[in-house]
Amino acid sequence: MADTSERTLPTIHLNGSSRQRLVKDAQTAYSALNAALETLCAMRPHQRDYYVSPDTWAPASEEHSRRIETVLQVRDEIAHWAVDVQNL
Repeated sequence: MADTSERTLPTIHLNGSSRQRLVKDAQTAYSALNAALETLCAMRPHQRDYYVSPDTWAPASEEHSRRIETVLQVRDEIAHWAVDVQNL
């Protein structure tokens, strides 16, 4: 798990959002990102869509991999943030 110094955590207090609300919202975001990942994986590039321009399939695959990696990173950041908030 990444160091908590990499994240700005909220201060839990009576006038702010409750710890439970913050964690619940993070769980909702995490679930939505998992759904997005499932959809992204389904739209992966297929060679049949690139065979008329064979030099384009590899770059398209790399771009797609980067998109997935970006969503994975955001999802994982949210998960770590939620654990950190839960442990405040």
